[in-house]
Amino acid sequence: METRIQSLYRSNWLRYSILILLGLITAFWLLIMTWGVHYVKQSIEDYSAQIGYRIEYRDLRIAPLQLRLELDDVKLSSRDANAIPLFTLRRGVLQLDLPAILAGRIGIREIQLTDPQFHVERKVQSGKPGLWNWQPFVAAVSKVLPPKDPASPPKQIELERFGISGLTLTLDDQPNRYRHDFGPIGLELRDLANFSKQGKQGTLEGDYQIDLGKLDIRLPNSTQRIQVGAAQLAGGIRAGEGDLLAIDLAATLDSGKVTSRWLLGATSNTLSGDIQLEQLPLIPLMPFLPSNKPLVMQSGVLNGSLQFASEPSAWSIKGNFFIPELFVRESNVTAPLLAWKEAKAEQLQFKKFNDGRSHLSVHELLLLQPEIQYEINEKGFSNFRRLFMKGGDSEAPATETAAKTEEQGKAPEEKNPSPSPVAKEPNLFTLDLRSVQLRDANLVFTDLAIKPKVQVAIRKLKGSLLGISNEPGHFASVALDGLVAGTGSMRATGQMAFDDPRLNHDMQLQFRNLPLSDSNPYFMAFAGRHILGGRLDLTLNYKSVEGQLQGQNRFVIKKIELGEEVPEFTGKRLPLGLAVALLEDSDDVIDVKIDIAGNVNSPEFSATGLVWQAVRTVLTNVVTAPFRALASLLGMQGDPAIYAIPGEAAFLPADQERFTQFSDLLAKRPHATMELIGTYDPELDRQELARARADRAILTASGFKLEASAPLPVPSLSDKRIQAGIKSAYAAEIGRIKLTQRILTLPDTVERYQQLRQELISHFVVDDAQLQALGNARARLAQEAMLKSNPALGERIRLGTPKAVTAQREGIPLEITLGSK
Repeated sequence: METRIQSLYRSNWLRYSILILLGLITAFWLLIMTWGVHYVKQSIEDYSAQIGYRIEYRDLRIAPLQLRLELDDVKLSSRDANAIPLFTLRRGVLQLDLPAILAGRIGIREIQLTDPQFHVERKVQSGKPGLWNWQPFVAAVSKVLPPKDPASPPKQIELERFGISGLTLTLDDQPNRYRHDFGPIGLELRDLANFSKQGKQGTLEGDYQIDLGKLDIRLPNSTQRIQVGAAQLAGGIRAGEGDLLAIDLAATLDSGKVTSRWLLGATSNTLSGDIQLEQLPLIPLMPFLPSNKPLVMQSGVLNGSLQFASEPSAWSIKGNFFIPELFVRESNVTAPLLAWKEAKAEQLQFKKFNDGRSHLSVHELLLLQPEIQYEINEKGFSNFRRLFMKGGDSEAPATETAAKTEEQGKAPEEKNPSPSPVAKEPNLFTLDLRSVQLRDANLVFTDLAIKPKVQVAIRKLKGSLLGISNEPGHFASVALDGLVAGTGSMRATGQMAFDDPRLNHDMQLQFRNLPLSDSNPYFMAFAGRHILGGRLDLTLNYKSVEGQLQGQNRFVIKKIELGEEVPEFTGKRLPLGLAVALLEDSDDVIDVKIDIAGNVNSPEFSATGLVWQAVRTVLTNVVTAPFRALASLLGMQGDPAIYAIPGEAAFLPADQERFTQFSDLLAKRPHATMELIGTYDPELDRQELARARADRAILTASGFKLEASAPLPVPSLSDKRIQAGIKSAYAAEIGRIKLTQRILTLPDTVERYQQLRQELISHFVVDDAQLQALGNARARLAQEAMLKSNPALGERIRLGTPKAVTAQREGIPLEITLGSK
């Protein structure tokens, strides 16, 4: 009986306990549902009033047993009724973790935000950019935050899951006229905590996954867009050894992958990471190229293994990368601007210092089958300058300067031969590219500034550039060769300073067996004549020391074939036909050396202009300065002209040797002809011819025998024989009576014979016919001298009509005219 009573007592106690517990739970639930909901609503209203912003929602629900709070249609906005809300949320869920809370931690089991929308905008106020709409909100929240107690230990926080779905962000930057909608974006964080599993505080652990979806973002102040078909991020954060925090990141961009592991030093303020790149598409990175115009990348992916390191004073990245099948073009063309089959960079290292300095080094860069389109447009600007250089095509192009130089007829550097040196700014970027290897490259050069256009292809270009550095005084070695225009070849060797290659270099370029027809547009533009055929060998030696350029150009042209003149040519025509007849030897070869010099710092400097000006000078000299043209072919130095002795049909011995040299040169130019023009000075030759006739009469009367071609000596008036000869010649030409009068009135001194000689000179009157005969005699003497060594030139060396000229200091200049059969 007693046992039954005890059992009944225990069952009643258990029943009453359960009822009491159920009553307490019911009371707690009723309390939360009434007072708790009211408290949350009131807290939201109070907080909204404190910060001065409206926090609105359509519905608020609390599940007390689950410690779960739900909000629907939440809106955060300013007090301005017309303002767009800063934030809206379709649904939000917060669920706490009771065991964690009982353990003294801030435990959150779940936070879920569905379709959150952020609106970020900035307006123009008083003509200036105003504040972002979130800046006043952040300031208002900061004011009501409770002060931190440095002595209190930080709370342990753990979050089991944080999820965002359908996140969108509207960015409206009115001062910069930029608006873009980002999203929708998905985010999920799991097992996030600010302490490690071992209980270590001040760290962070957790896993994350971010789904950015399809990206199509327009860059500010640009028409360029970043477009990615699918982008996802995933990884985890773990406490490492010591104060290190390990971060794993796996990113997927379209078909490419980026896998990395990062180590963050909290106290040492360092960051390091290992990065693996696999088929990472480069197309989304195109908008970041510093290009003035949009570029299109049809293909290109990046593979590599890199290491990143950040220290308080600098950060660096090093490793190897590999880019296969690159193809980049301009938006309005189909041919590639730049393409290659394969590019490899080994031992690349880039380091950026906090003081602004940076350094890039590459052990070896290999380019396999690169293709480059180098084009000069109608205005004379290259495509790379238009695309990448500051100012684009706003500056005067080199081709245009060269064309103006050709019209003006003088070298471009003459306007500013010695420009003031410009002090160089310190070089904050240093480059050390130890080796660049080219394999099977193709370079297409197009010049649209010349009509019709010029296009030359260099194929199978191979070689190396060693020791590239932009440090002052450092020279890189260059060795390249390839095929040009089908049958030609090209070779480049030398050294170049890459801190400014224009200022310091020593390069030799050799082109062999180039078809002249490919350069026909240049001849049409600069010379007004078509070139139908022929081959060209070209050797260029250019050396520049601190901007002072010395260039040597050797042109060897074989079997040139001239076409018709260009109709309606507006420039200055060059005498190509005459030049070819003179320059081409018996083997149909033209071998010409042309030197140029200039200062590359001159604003109007143009190597092309200098070369064409030198060519123009050589060809023009064939007509305007034929002696100079002949002398340049013979390598003569000094004054190449030939001068006759005033009053005589005679030339100095040095000039007589030149007749033989000119004759031999003409014999090797079977298509060239020469016309000798006898010249005379009407005043000087008239005077000197009378003197010569008087002196010859005196010397003959004195008993001296003279050769017609020998120089005529001046009589010595102190010689008794000459004195007798003067009296004899005077009596024969002027008369004995006049002679007797002079002997009776003049004392027998040297002065007497000076006066008699002068009166005898004045007695001889030289008319124009005698002057022309003197000119003819000079031309005939020159012809005989030239035919003496080459008699077969009789039909090609003709005599022209004598002409009057002005005597020069050296004598009476003989004139010639060069021509062709």
